[in-house]
Amino acid sequence: MRGISDSGMPGGGTPREKAARLQAIIADQREMLARLVNTKVAAVPQIFCPYKEVLELYRLAPNIPDDITLVWPDDNYGYVREFSDARERARSGGAGVYYHVSYWGVPVIISGFAPRRPP
Repeated sequence: MRGISDSGMPGGGTPREKAARLQAIIADQREMLARLVNTKVAAVPQIFCPYKEVLELYRLAPNIPDDITLVWPDDNYGYVREFSDARERARSGGAGVYYHVSYWGVPVIISGFAPRRPP
């Protein structure tokens, strides 16, 4: 659902059109899992990680199948942009957090500590 080199979703369109494409992509992926892995697709572990611009698309099309685990990522600066609300916490797939322990967007200095740069 993301483009080459982790760029935004290709294909253009309005945010609503992209959200509809996101829903179609997930349906296609689940059809492939059902056909090739297990006909009981809910038994196949799956995650959905609304990273970067995908969070906006998720908000426009929140009908991610209930058995898919939602994984909330940080924003490359250590801030998780969203956590599960009451409706999402009730999902059978549950939720988790994806935290970039060693990846922060631009060079960052924290409390006088600067990451070492390669020689």
